[in-house]
Amino acid sequence: MITVIEPTIEHIVNLASDRTGAISADELAQMLYSGNASLLSIDDKTFMAVFIKNKELWVVAVYGGNEGWIDQANTWLDETASLNDCNSIRFMGRKGWVKALGSVGYNQTGVVMKKEIGGAK
Repeated sequence: MITVIEPTIEHIVNLASDRTGAISADELAQMLYSGNASLLSIDDKTFMAVFIKNKELWVVAVYGGNEGWIDQANTWLDETASLNDCNSIRFMGRKGWVKALGSVGYNQTGVVMKKEIGGAK
């Protein structure tokens, strides 16, 4: 259970859980606290949560985004993946990222869908 967390980090953790389904908010928070995941601050308004799993560098949440951040983040991601012997970078996010990241070599490899059950509308 998350007890104390900065608002920006809490938002990023929740984005990862809500949008990707790849990791729960509690799992990512624990990974961040234990050092098994990293929070990348690209500038004062742009943050990414990343971790490595099965020789893939996973980007599970992006918050903010000043103009020009994609090239800067892409350089860091490429270097980090290479240094950690990763075979690929997996970017999980909303549909708009497909177009934005195509310019730096990312391809859409699948679709994540969600259906609310019960009282949710």
